[in-house]
Amino acid sequence: MSTMYETGGYTELVVREYIPCDLDHTITIYTGMPLRTEVRVFYNMDTKEIEYMVDYWDYDYCSKHITKLNDKLLFDLFHNKSNIPLTDHSIELNKVMKFIEDNINTLKIEGLKGIWSIDFMYDRDLNNVYLIDMARRISFSLLES
Repeated sequence: MSTMYETGGYTELVVREYIPCDLDHTITIYTGMPLRTEVRVFYNMDTKEIEYMVDYWDYDYCSKHITKLNDKLLFDLFHNKSNIPLTDHSIELNKVMKFIEDNINTLKIEGLKGIWSIDFMYDRDLNNVYLIDMARRISFSLLES
């Protein structure tokens, strides 16, 4: 659609390997998407430093945009907002953030400039962290006329 209407956003295409998931032991939302701990890192390619990191599934932001009741209940369960014990999301999130802090400079990223958002996903079953998405952070400024 982007190409048809010449709106941009079609200059890159990335295909990645499917990351398996045991759906019998993983919460899913949006009709089957596994809900796993993800971290968005804003990384300065020029200084090779992390600007900041956030929980991709930030509860305060995301919960008000989830409209299906079943998804909302599962999202609350994922964030330990119910009385059913589950892996503590905040502990898992901190573990992943620490891993990223310790290892982000080992990425072989050449020729990129500016600040990029880099998304990492944690696979609890395999105890692995995957880089799943990257995008340039684009700054907009208001132009005086």
